[in-house]
Amino acid sequence: MSLLKDDIAIFQLAIKPEGMFGSCEIRVDSPIADLITVRQVEQVPVRCITPVTTDGDYISDQPGLYPDLLRPSLMGGSYIILRNQWNAFWIEVETTPETPAGTYPVTLSAVL
Repeated sequence: MSLLKDDIAIFQLAIKPEGMFGSCEIRVDSPIADLITVRQVEQVPVRCITPVTTDGDYISDQPGLYPDLLRPSLMGGSYIILRNQWNAFWIEVETTPETPAGTYPVTLSAVL
């Protein structure tokens, strides 16, 4: 992934651990860790999905749970997760005008 100064890159990390409920810590190991934000993608209940007329670009036209809320860690880097289900994390890398040019390794670890 390449970024310019004062730029933003966004991607997702998805995990599907086995078992029941639990917690997960997303660890960021990088010289630019202070420029990286992690948020958990939470499902929200939606009753009315589409207007009467639609363009067809919706995931579904049925009520249900949909990914929408981006929640920061509530417990110092740990998140409550559902096991045996996909859990998504929104990762944002935001450089500043002062970020030096260079190649920066970034390692993300999900610690259950």
